[in-house]
Amino acid sequence: MRIGQNSDGSQRLEILVDITEGEFKGYFKQQFDNSNFEDKKYKGIVRYSIPQDNGTEKDNYKKRFFKGMIKSFEESNSGYKWNWDEQSLKGLKIGIYVREKEWDYNGKHGFSPEIFSVGDIHVIQRGEFEIPKPKYLNGSAPSDSVSASTSAPAADFSAAENDDYPF
Repeated sequence: MRIGQNSDGSQRLEILVDITEGEFKGYFKQQFDNSNFEDKKYKGIVRYSIPQDNGTEKDNYKKRFFKGMIKSFEESNSGYKWNWDEQSLKGLKIGIYVREKEWDYNGKHGFSPEIFSVGDIHVIQRGEFEIPKPKYLNGSAPSDSVSASTSAPAADFSAAENDDYPF
């Protein structure tokens, strides 16, 4: 966990996560470790803008999403109560919804998994969810879309230990 900065200068909470159970256990760390890119980036990050309580419409939007993220942590971890200490999220479980994101790079085309949102882990464990629709480059599915081969399903995640990751 760390506090980062948005392009508008406001702060955001950045939480590193990874899959903790099942077929895709350790997916994001493995993806990072196996990357051959010089500027490789860890993709298992959940980012939420921290509300500034300034009464703007944008801040009200940030409050709704931040509150939803905190509620997801509290519902997923019996007895946990948010205390405005981001380090208190370390090691907690949370449900993560993953969608496929289309990409084009150096003449290649495909899909990769992207964290879409968070939720109550128990809902995911019970299978009471829908996988989010893919995010296409042009906003809608092309008639000859490529099927994703590297996607990870919605799964159980936990906040990652900072020592195991690149920052």
